[in-house]
Amino acid sequence: MSDHASAPGEHSADLPEPDGIDSVEAYETEEGVVFYDAENPLAWLRSVERLTVPRQRSPRPARVRRRERNA
Repeated sequence: MSDHASAPGEHSADLPEPDGIDSVEAYETEEGVVFYDAENPLAWLRSVERLTVPRQRSPRPARVRRRERNA
């Protein structure tokens, strides 16, 4: 029995790296904004200090999808 995530004959090194920006989502709380990876919701950021995130200077603008958090 095989439990491999890739198809037969497909090597994980052959797969393209995902663009992390495409899977970033955010929601607001009373304390601030939470950014997380939509493909891995357990990967999130928290800061005890406020910080300013500079605008990305790339040919392709960053896309952050905002989701409303249900109370």
